[in-house]
Amino acid sequence: MSKTFELFHRIGDGASARVRKLFVDSGLSERVRFRNVGTSEEALGALRDVSGGDAVPTAVVFDVGERERVLIGEAAIGDFVRELLK
Repeated sequence: MSKTFELFHRIGDGASARVRKLFVDSGLSERVRFRNVGTSEEALGALRDVSGGDAVPTAVVFDVGERERVLIGEAAIGDFVRELLK
């Protein structure tokens, strides 16, 4: 499994918290760059660049350095991570 992730989130946002927990509980946290858009203008700008908006949670999946896909929302990210772990 060579995938790495960039997770755009906000502290205090329930869906963001659940997705962060999913990455940690799944043992993937070492492969995630957590980016809090609530405290970083740079992270917010990067989120807008990759997704065209500012919805969180949003995860960017990288495979061998190339962006593979952008997943927006708790359900999409959760489904992807669970499928990845099968």
